[in-house]
Amino acid sequence: MITVKCPECNHAHSFNDQHFGKSAQCRKCQARLKIIPNQPVAPIAPAPQYAAAQAIPQQVVIQQSSDTSSTLAAIINLLFPPFGFLIQGRVGTFVLYLIAWFFSILLIFVGIGLVTTPGLWLIGIIDAANHKG
Repeated sequence: MITVKCPECNHAHSFNDQHFGKSAQCRKCQARLKIIPNQPVAPIAPAPQYAAAQAIPQQVVIQQSSDTSSTLAAIINLLFPPFGFLIQGRVGTFVLYLIAWFFSILLIFVGIGLVTTPGLWLIGIIDAANHKG
């Protein structure tokens, strides 16, 4: 048996299984009925807003020059500090490190430069290698 409720008056009707998929008329209000079992309607979840963005293929751009530039700048800073920064186009950083190197070398005569000079050397190498430009 299939139980169908009229959408107009909400009157319940019962039909044999052989009438499944056919049409009938409500006995109470004369509205047309489609004979299918009444099932609870699940609420429709809203579509996620990012669904359209996921359908668009992403373009991957590989920039190899920045990694090469960072590696080359780190090697040059290893050999000739702080000139590696010029390869990266960081003139302000180059001038700042050049002034710091000058004072650090002067401080070698007092003993403090024995710590600051190798520290500046290492920091310059690490800074050039980690720069994402």
